[in-house]
Amino acid sequence: MVITNNVVRGERILRVILGVMLILFGFFLAGFWKPLSIVVGGLLVLTAIVGY
Repeated sequence: MVITNNVVRGERILRVILGVMLILFGFFLAGFWKPLSIVVGGLLVLTAIVGY
């Protein structure tokens, strides 16, 4: 099985930065936006690490 990376280095760095910002920003929000921000930020960081 061939493993391919769909993400270039610059996009990975951008995803990590945006993901961390959303996670941190999520702690200051209230209501519906708090869990949404944390989940989306976590997914961005996870996809940057995995390279998908």
